[in-house]
Amino acid sequence: PKAKQLDFTASVRTMTASSLTVWLLVGVVIVLSRSSSGKEILSVDDNGNVRLSSSGNLVIHAGSKGEEGYSAGVKIQDSPLIRSWSQLKGDKGDPGFVGDNNRLEQVERKVEELTRRVTTSSTNELIAIDFNCGHDSRGKSSGELCYEEASGFRVTLTADRSDGAYGGLAHGVHITNTAYGNRKVGTMDLVLGANNHWVVHGRTNFHSSGIVAKFSHGADSVRFDDTDDDGTIKILYAFDQCGTLIGKTAAGSRKPFSIDTTATGGKLIFSIEFDTLPGASGGSNDGTYFTIDNLSVRGRVDSTTVRTMCPLPPCGCDCKSNRTLLKLNFNDGKDSFGRSQGELIFKGSSGFSVLFTDDNSNGARGGNADGVHISNQNYGNKKVGSKDLVLGAFNAFIGVNNYHSSGIVARFSHGVTAVGFDDTDDDGTPKSLYAFDEFGNQIGATSAGTQKPFNIDLTQTSGKLIYAIEFDTKPGTAGGSNDGTVFTIDNFYVQSTLPCGENQFRRTHVATAPDFLLVDFRELIFLDFNSGADHTGRSQGDLVFYGHNDFQVLFTDDDSAGSTGGNADGVHISNQDYGSDKQGTDDLVLGAYNTYNGGNNYHTSGIVARFSHGVQRVSLEDTDDDGTLKTLFAFNEFGDQIGKTASGSRKPFRIDTTMTGGRLIFGVEFDTQAGTLGGSYDGTYFTVDNFRVEGTVSEETARRHF
Repeated sequence: PKAKQLDFTASVRTMTASSLTVWLLVGVVIVLSRSSSGKEILSVDDNGNVRLSSSGNLVIHAGSKGEEGYSAGVKIQDSPLIRSWSQLKGDKGDPGFVGDNNRLEQVERKVEELTRRVTTSSTNELIAIDFNCGHDSRGKSSGELCYEEASGFRVTLTADRSDGAYGGLAHGVHITNTAYGNRKVGTMDLVLGANNHWVVHGRTNFHSSGIVAKFSHGADSVRFDDTDDDGTIKILYAFDQCGTLIGKTAAGSRKPFSIDTTATGGKLIFSIEFDTLPGASGGSNDGTYFTIDNLSVRGRVDSTTVRTMCPLPPCGCDCKSNRTLLKLNFNDGKDSFGRSQGELIFKGSSGFSVLFTDDNSNGARGGNADGVHISNQNYGNKKVGSKDLVLGAFNAFIGVNNYHSSGIVARFSHGVTAVGFDDTDDDGTPKSLYAFDEFGNQIGATSAGTQKPFNIDLTQTSGKLIYAIEFDTKPGTAGGSNDGTVFTIDNFYVQSTLPCGENQFRRTHVATAPDFLLVDFRELIFLDFNSGADHTGRSQGDLVFYGHNDFQVLFTDDDSAGSTGGNADGVHISNQDYGSDKQGTDDLVLGAYNTYNGGNNYHTSGIVARFSHGVQRVSLEDTDDDGTLKTLFAFNEFGDQIGKTASGSRKPFRIDTTMTGGRLIFGVEFDTQAGTLGGSYDGTYFTVDNFRVEGTVSEETARRHF
């Protein structure tokens, strides 16, 4: 595009002006001028060369106006093609030599930006590294270095595997201010070099192997500065994801190197090598030294650019030391907290943990599961009756047999690289293993199979870490108990590399990551109401119960007032009808305290619970004696609704932060509609039992409002 004012964040093909000062930087002024109005004075051809018109001049001045040497700038006149920076700056001793290479090199970088090809104008800078922090994203300063951005883009830096007379075989790369081949030696401006042999009592590295960078996504352009301290010639090579050479730059030295898709036939760049020759043929075989700085990669991070061949392991994952974090055969019969059914949590090594639950499907066989259980029972268990226990979804029972008809879900505290287990079904129904990222997006799946080991790893997820899996016929509520397949598993294992660090830990505090918080939360309170009173001795009204670490819950009604039961006066603990399938037993329940009809209470108002702290999960059992539908609603500390369950009846209800956008739960309501619209207006009855709250008690979770 033609312009009268240059914007160096965009590409410039041509420019016309009578006289234009382009920029002022560290005492360096570049002036573009022309002799007759309206003529193009600067352009970039299809090969990326800077061209001046026959009537145009490019003048470069160093120093401030009035200083000695200011007027002695290099002047290029009537030059049809500028092939290299050396043509611009001249040689020492020439009449127009500026005499300040440091300033000119800053100008050189700006000129390179000016000549950047149009292909970069519609892309983003994916990563920019100046190496001055001294380490990569996982804290390493030498070896195979890995940098990772929040977008998911990763770059791995290593050496070219050459092994020659100078420096020998490199051990990856390192961040340094040492010689050889480093014009920034001894300064605080660090560079990246190949980590070859050390000499001079360990103070100097040969830096004689080529430098390789691999990208998690195909890039549109790559740029860096050659920081060598002599004029030895190198080339920047570009490769596709299969390692095929697709383009290269002209040879050069001590200048910015850049390559983009105009030099690769439009193909995305998945790796680059800075060397004399590509592969092991270059590098230390010829004695050249390699250091670089200010690496910049531009492109896009999406499904069309992700590396699918030989995906890069995440930062923090060294596949050579990949190890098993957790291995479970379930024969202990309980999880790490002593539980054998519900949502089970197992702790592995290095702070790793896994939570098992069901897929929340609700179909013709087995209904809605209440998590999972450890069992030797049928259905779908080829180990039935043995001492070799398995894990299955905890659905409804038929006699001593459980349907096991909901899919099995596992969520991990950290992103992992591989998950596997045995399918212990006793028939040939096919299932698949699905993998998800920390935001709940499906990132991979196995082929369908049955009665065999299932496993999934990074080769099936385009290199993305696995934060959850589901063993099912379809992902989510579409599978499981809707189709009658039964699910049991055994010999579950997880592999990755820890310590995990920030790059692998599940970032559930992010608002866009509504997956369940897998930290050391605990059961804060469990109530079966069989004591007949709250912790203040009351059995009706607004009841208060105390849990662990000063956690408190207050039960009351929804303040609705309708044709049946009227306006409730809180709640009560009871074994009376209406709406109680435990009527007349010693197993007491909690119901809204409405008006009586003889010896029975209507229980027609919704039940509300408010918590002293925000919690991660709330569960209860609906003990109604008919099929009227209810819903469990969740609220924040301001009373705003933040989530709800599907409607159901006579089953366990559960809500957690996966259903609230990751927000803590400060209150729940069990009702047909939230607030005064539900409850006694429609004649449904509400009683509950086995009320459980799980979470953490801290200053961060304490209720501050209402």
